[in-house]
Amino acid sequence: GRSVRVVRAGGKPSFLDVVLVAPVPGAPDESHVLVQLHTGRLHQIRVMLADLGAPLSGDVRYGGPPGQTMYLEHVILGARTFASGGWRGWLAPAENDRPRWAPALTDAVDARVRDLSTSLASTSARL
Repeated sequence: GRSVRVVRAGGKPSFLDVVLVAPVPGAPDESHVLVQLHTGRLHQIRVMLADLGAPLSGDVRYGGPPGQTMYLEHVILGARTFASGGWRGWLAPAENDRPRWAPALTDAVDARVRDLSTSLASTSARL
C-alpha cells in the first residue's frame, strides 16, 4: 500500500539506465523497455519511468492507463552471494512461458547476456 516519489535532493540516490525502447509486436502504441538497475529501491522502475512520462501499462498507482494488467518482468537478475562473494544470476522465462518480446529487445538482451557471461567468466578466473 505504499507509494513513493522521485526526490531530487536529500534522499538516497537511485540509478537506472534505459537501455532500449522498442514497440511491442502487434501493439504499436505500447513499448518494451529494457532497464538496467544500479540500485534497488521500492518501486524504482515504476516510479522513475512514470517520472519520465512513461508509466507502465496498468500501473494506475503511478499514472499508467487503467483497465490493463500491469506487466513487469525480470530479464536478468543477479546478486552477490553472501557465503561465497560470487555472483548468482537468474534469466527470464522462455518465450513460450511469456508474451513475445520485440525483436530489438531480444537482440539487446542476448547481447547483455553474452557481455555478462564474458565478464563473470573473467572475474571468476581472477578469483
